[in-house]
Amino acid sequence: MHEKTLKQLKKKLIQEKERLLKILKKNEQKLKEDIFDKTGDRKFSYHLADMATDEGFLEEISIRASHAHRRLKEVEEALARIEREEYGFCLKCAKNIEVSRLRAVPYAKYCIKCQEEIERKSGFIS
Repeated sequence: MHEKTLKQLKKKLIQEKERLLKILKKNEQKLKEDIFDKTGDRKFSYHLADMATDEGFLEEISIRASHAHRRLKEVEEALARIEREEYGFCLKCAKNIEVSRLRAVPYAKYCIKCQEEIERKSGFIS
């Protein structure tokens, strides 16, 4: 891979990391605002419908945070592979991952062929 391409992909990964960290911080702040009142006391719902709404909100925040954490981990692993000069090689077959794939999914760990095989075995693709 050309040095210029590698720098562009690293920049893209760093921007994605920053974006994900902002999402996580925003989710955390939103959670604090909706769980605690201005005095710092925990807000409690006493009506069944309100409790269900509260629970739905907490689940939504939790799902978003979980996705962001998972993606952040993938991005950080890709940045570590760049530092170890292992970036751009499939972790399964060790062949080059196509640059077009890395441009679309800069944190990709596998070439298209291996990714499809993994997804087929796990039931994501029929």
